[in-house]
Amino acid sequence: MQLTLVTGNKHKAEEWRRMMPADFKLTSHAVDLDELQSLDADAVIEHKVRQAYAQLGVAVVVEDVMSGLDELKGLPGPFIKFFVDQLGPDALHKMHKGSNKATAICTIGYFDGSHLIIARGVVHGQAVEPRGDTSFGFDCSFLPDGQDQTFGQMPRGLKDKVSHRALAIQDLVHQLRAL
Repeated sequence: MQLTLVTGNKHKAEEWRRMMPADFKLTSHAVDLDELQSLDADAVIEHKVRQAYAQLGVAVVVEDVMSGLDELKGLPGPFIKFFVDQLGPDALHKMHKGSNKATAICTIGYFDGSHLIIARGVVHGQAVEPRGDTSFGFDCSFLPDGQDQTFGQMPRGLKDKVSHRALAIQDLVHQLRAL
């Protein structure tokens, strides 16, 4: 199956390529998309994937990542990118006042002109002081439940199995194979 991942982020494209099964051919393409600002992850992803398809005319996948603190009812959620840009990769850690319990969610949209699929991966954990690689969003400050390393500290093989993106890609592959 041929898919085009719409992203300009080379780190994200590399992770996708590592995690996709061999029977899926993945290319990536940078496309400027208007991002709907909403707390509704499905609305955001559907808006993005339909735009991407309209521009490219091929089966596309897009993703949107949210992360937030339980004590803030999931905020900053879909706005995490802006918080990381302004406060640094440890934005969640800086924001928590009591509980540092946090959630990371990756939502993926697939659209081929006929079929719309929305896949999701959710990981619960804690917002901690930065540890490990600080170059990939909030990874260095997110410690998944049951792990002793942040996503930023994990070897690729482990992160590619337990991350929110990994779980969402697994869900997407399962749904695509069921088509």
